[in-house]
Amino acid sequence: MEKKELHAYISGLVEGLAYARYVQDGKDADKGMKCILDWYYKTEEAAPKVLRAFVHFKGLTANAVVGALIKKECGQ
Repeated sequence: MEKKELHAYISGLVEGLAYARYVQDGKDADKGMKCILDWYYKTEEAAPKVLRAFVHFKGLTANAVVGALIKKECGQ
């Protein structure tokens, strides 16, 4: 994948997981959803960390890798 496409793909995963957390939290955006979005979009090391995790955990799906990183950062 090209860098531009990869960023869009990962952003889609992050946005989807953030929305799922929003629904899980009773549509309270200030709980997990905010943490997820802030982690990915406002933390400089988040994107490189995701890419390193993809390389390290080649046997897992991208969604599982991003989900595990989010769980580590934001709980649940």
